[in-house]
Amino acid sequence: TLPKRLASLFEQAHLFVLPPRREDRTFPRVVKPRPSKYPRKKCQSAA
Repeated sequence: TLPKRLASLFEQAHLFVLPPRREDRTFPRVVKPRPSKYPRKKCQSAA
């Protein structure tokens, strides 16, 4: 059964090919900061 599975995998290989990468994104991907468990201080300058 292994040769049959291998043959079917080669037949389906064109389905797994990824599209080409985009060179210029309008919005580049960024890592968003994780929200903190604790609230931030509202005004630090007026102390």
